[in-house]
Amino acid sequence: FAIVFSAFELSAQDIVFKCEAPKVVGLHERFRVSFTVNSSKPSEFKAPTFQNVNILGGPSTSRSSSISIINGKRTDNSSTSFVFWLQSLNTGKITIPSARVKVDGKLYTTKPMTISVEDNPTMSQRSANNPNSTRQTQQPTVKVIDDKAVFVRAIPSKSKVVKGEEIVISYKIYTLVPVSEYQVDKFPSSQGFWVEELDNQLTPTLEKEVIDGKTYQVATLRKVLVYPQKSGTLNINPMGLEIVAHLQTGTSRRQRVSTGDPFFDAFFNDPFFSHTTPVFERVNKKLKTNALSIQVEELPQPDESFLGAVGQFDISSSIDTSFCRTNEAITLSYTVSGKGNLTLIENLKLSLPDEFEVYDPKVSNNFRNSTSGVSGTKTIEYLAIPRAGGTYTIPAVQFSYYDTQTDTYKTLTTPEYTLNIARSASEDANAAVVNNYVQKEDIQQLGSDIRYIYAGELSASSR
Repeated sequence: FAIVFSAFELSAQDIVFKCEAPKVVGLHERFRVSFTVNSSKPSEFKAPTFQNVNILGGPSTSRSSSISIINGKRTDNSSTSFVFWLQSLNTGKITIPSARVKVDGKLYTTKPMTISVEDNPTMSQRSANNPNSTRQTQQPTVKVIDDKAVFVRAIPSKSKVVKGEEIVISYKIYTLVPVSEYQVDKFPSSQGFWVEELDNQLTPTLEKEVIDGKTYQVATLRKVLVYPQKSGTLNINPMGLEIVAHLQTGTSRRQRVSTGDPFFDAFFNDPFFSHTTPVFERVNKKLKTNALSIQVEELPQPDESFLGAVGQFDISSSIDTSFCRTNEAITLSYTVSGKGNLTLIENLKLSLPDEFEVYDPKVSNNFRNSTSGVSGTKTIEYLAIPRAGGTYTIPAVQFSYYDTQTDTYKTLTTPEYTLNIARSASEDANAAVVNNYVQKEDIQQLGSDIRYIYAGELSASSR
């Protein structure tokens, strides 16, 4: 995995436009000045007029987004930055005037900022330039890797559902310390559920979450879709996990650590964990998620057109022709689309006249698995061959599903189709030959097979 750690400083509710620049720089030193607004779609940015500096580059525009969870409250943040690279010319003071930008038609400005240019600034002077230094010192030092330093959780999207309703379960790791590797040593058993693995993203979202005043790094290790197949209280056992965590044991000059995996390198090298400390002790630790208990209610009594579909769906149908000859194939196609337990929907119940020979259907699935569940289409194609000519009606097909948004059954109906079937050319030729043969035989045998009835008196000998 490739993980990018984001800062969660801006509020997604109030627009804030601010200038970010170092407080102290050296003479002829290059430095960065950025103007950042917490909006993804600002307009009409107006840069200030810089004085007593060389403008080396800018403005370049960058956008970022982040997620923060504090005490269970999730906040999505977006920001846009306009970045300049400048160079100081003389010692003294540099004033960065206000910049302007519009968001949703409203004008916002930054506060002017002053930068001190020193001939040879000391390290203590430069320490004021690090906006993260205060936050890092506030993070508590971890001395023992216990269940509060690193733990894993199984988090279901729902804990009360109806039979067949999909549930997304996320397995997440929460850690205050760097973690270099992990291995699942026991996948949870889940009797009574149909389980499908969700496709892992190449760059999964990594979050920061505050729990009991401590800021944890949170990464999703696994996601699954589960569908309960029976009612009652169903349990999902814990997932076992073995990790290699790293406990800080000393300090030395900061060096970048490489584990060979960019996912875990992020834990090692992000300033959240360490400012100047690359000295760690490897600690093997076994973890176990919490068990899950899901309350599953039985569906209300359905009608015979219910085929197990639970979610939100639609249905469409088509036929490739309305006229053909006997012994020619006809294709009937039915497509169920929507979101829900598409994998578990049974084939439609198709009723055709007895004069049709129907083959087993061809089923084509086009599903998309995501963190919100399964969506897509399920197409069922029937091949039917008429064996006798005439006009026939293909009845409408009813499709019922349980709508989890309204907690009711809904029934959809496809249109009916009228088919005109003509006899094939070979059948017409065979019929002509048979008819001609029958007529000739009747004429040849007419004189001997059928005689007139004698109408006179019968003699004694004839009796």
